[in-house]
Amino acid sequence: MDLGLLDIDTCIALEQLANVMATAYSNAVRLKIDMVRYNDALDKDESGRSETREENLFNRFPPEEERFLTTPSVVIDSGSRIIVWYLPGAVRIHAGGSD
Repeated sequence: MDLGLLDIDTCIALEQLANVMATAYSNAVRLKIDMVRYNDALDKDESGRSETREENLFNRFPPEEERFLTTPSVVIDSGSRIIVWYLPGAVRIHAGGSD
């Protein structure tokens, strides 16, 4: 057994992952919000139960239109940081096996 080689199933799975990631990267969704600034505005023990606090955050960081991702995509904030990878189909479970 050559320790430098991957088995064929692993190679196929890695190729599938790479293809889905490349597709996602080409389907970038850009947001106007800066997630670092948003994170800095949150308290460490933020509960989400204070209407006044939630209203303040809502006014400082208004939501954009709702989006529903249906294809592999990345969501990028205004600082060009990838904050979400949406990768449907990136990992497939191989049924069966070779014994």
